[in-house]
Amino acid sequence: MRGLNVDTPVSLWVQEGTPFVEGLALILGPLGLVGDYRYGTLWLTSAAGFDEGDTTGVGQIKPTPGSALAHVWNRPISVEFVETPLPQALGYVSSQVEGKLVIDTTRLPNYLVRAPVTMRFRNQPVQHQLGMMLHGLQCRCRLEDGTLVIEEQPRTPPKPTH
Repeated sequence: MRGLNVDTPVSLWVQEGTPFVEGLALILGPLGLVGDYRYGTLWLTSAAGFDEGDTTGVGQIKPTPGSALAHVWNRPISVEFVETPLPQALGYVSSQVEGKLVIDTTRLPNYLVRAPVTMRFRNQPVQHQLGMMLHGLQCRCRLEDGTLVIEEQPRTPPKPTH
């Protein structure tokens, strides 16, 4: 994380039985950080990053029960990409679930079509891998008639400071 010294010493004494999330909040708070659970992992982020939430839209996708997507959405697969263009990386993910993951990248601008993906996951659910991949490229996903439509995240103007 930018601006965070990972060598910052931390001391914490809590009462026995304190829930993990409370202890984590006590450690992160003075550092200006919060913890969040996204894409099957624990994220440490700023309060602003926490407020943004899942900007990829993957967390909001709820496959129709019994659909092809529902059968593969939580299926663990392994992938490894090094500088692989996004459409090819997504195509490979789909091939790992017998093509049951239908993905449309035709709405992406050229710079994102060429955007390189570098990541390695072992036995992680498809949805978490998709979220991590799209987060890194600032892309968004939505479900449209059984197809995952990948597009550029909308740009939001900066908030005025008064």
